Amino acid sequence: MRENNVSSSYAQFSLALTIIIVSPYAILACYFLYVLNRRRQQPQGTQEKYATPAQKWVKVPDSIGIIVEDFRDKNRFSRNFLLIMLFESSLQILVIFFFQESGTAQAILKTIIVVVYVLLAIWKQPYKSRLQMAILLLNQCSKAAMGVMAIVFGINDIFQFISSDVLILLGFILALLIVIVMAMNLVVSALFMINEFYERFKEWRAKRMRDRIKSQSKQANTVPRRNNLVAEQSPCPSHPEDVSLDFQNRSNLQEYQHLQNQSFQEDKSGVSLPSIPVHLRNNSPSFK
Repeated sequence: MRENNVSSSYAQFSLALTIIIVSPYAILACYFLYVLNRRRQQPQGTQEKYATPAQKWVKVPDSIGIIVEDFRDKNRFSRNFLLIMLFESSLQILVIFFFQESGTAQAILKTIIVVVYVLLAIWKQPYKSRLQMAILLLNQCSKAAMGVMAIVFGINDIFQFISSDVLILLGFILALLIVIVMAMNLVVSALFMINEFYERFKEWRAKRMRDRIKSQSKQANTVPRRNNLVAEQSPCPSHPEDVSLDFQNRSNLQEYQHLQNQSFQEDKSGVSLPSIPVHLRNNSPSFK
């Protein structure tokens, strides 16, 4: 919008497209402001300061839960910190928009905005994670340092109190600071991604282990049921030794009964009784 000085159909189309793209951000910010600050009605006789965050605030819809999931609910500042971040960025954009002719004024105003933002973040501690809080402070403090160096450059353009060698050194330090901050952000982002992949891998591995244990327990419960079913359906002995032993006992019993009948008949006729074989006495149920 600021650089739209050319009057042509393409320039007008670009301006209209820019307005269409930027306008929904304002509407979305108003919607977020409404959703984040809806309070629950407290029952009579209860003090709000003793209520938990879940009792104070109306739950944010899951579809936009990302606007609160990283921040604390202890106060309005922390709960609305995403909107405060957007507000800080908007202020910096407005400074660039309206003060393009004065670089020193831009540097001073941007530095003031960043310093106030950092002090508020340190005071309220909006992030749940200390790592995220450290990343925020690292980025904002580096912006403040860059702003201070830009102010020095701007003032030197007016009063010329710094030598060229010192200016070259300050420029090198500024470029090095930018590269270091970008590299640290890159490393932290890579670590976040690796940690996220590792957590997903652990969840997948644990799920596979649970499924494997569950399938093994199902198989272990199925085998005894099958054995019990087979045992109920087949009353015959399951081992060949049992079959042969049962056959032998029945044959011995028949032989014993035959000898017993024979001895009974001989006893009637007065003939002496024969002795019963030892193997029959040992295997006979009657002797047992």
